[in-house]
Amino acid sequence: MPLQHSPPERQTRSQARAQAVLIPTPRAPLDGTPAVPQLRAHFWKEKHHPGR
Repeated sequence: MPLQHSPPERQTRSQARAQAVLIPTPRAPLDGTPAVPQLRAHFWKEKHHPGR
């Protein structure tokens, strides 16, 4: 059953790409990851301003 045992990587990447196409964020990079800029900002704040 090759259809059921498809690699999860490919599925999540295709889903993320579809989400990026459907819901483009203003500061999203062009690699198909819509939620990355917010996470990057969050981790940057935690790294440079711990405890806020």
